[in-house]
Amino acid sequence: MSRSRTVSRSRKSHSRASLALTVIALVASSMSVGWAIGTASAPTSIDAAQARKVARHSAAQTAEVSARAAGERRGYHVGTARGNALARHDARHDALRDASEALALRRQQARWRTLQAKRKEKAQKARAPSAPNPN
Repeated sequence: MSRSRTVSRSRKSHSRASLALTVIALVASSMSVGWAIGTASAPTSIDAAQARKVARHSAAQTAEVSARAAGERRGYHVGTARGNALARHDARHDALRDASEALALRRQQARWRTLQAKRKEKAQKARAPSAPNPN
């Protein structure tokens, strides 16, 4: 009798986890993946590795959908092997370009911040009264 209760509890918890994973996958595909990872670590009983796995899968699905859309916009025969491959290649290329542009922007902003800090330091030194000349 106790064994059957254990099995039934196990099935219930498995179905709850399955339902939770499905909900997380839907949320991750409709919202940003970072937000979904944040909610996955909230009060659900799913471990972090499982949540990351779901988020990665969702991100892959989102990338595939965006690749298909980009391929359709560019006139590729999406649905054929060649059209899908071209769409994926272009999407990957676009993603790399976007990432490199973001990196360049971050570097430029860092250079600007250091330049501003140097200017501020130089202005403070110019404003500060210097020590009296001992001569």
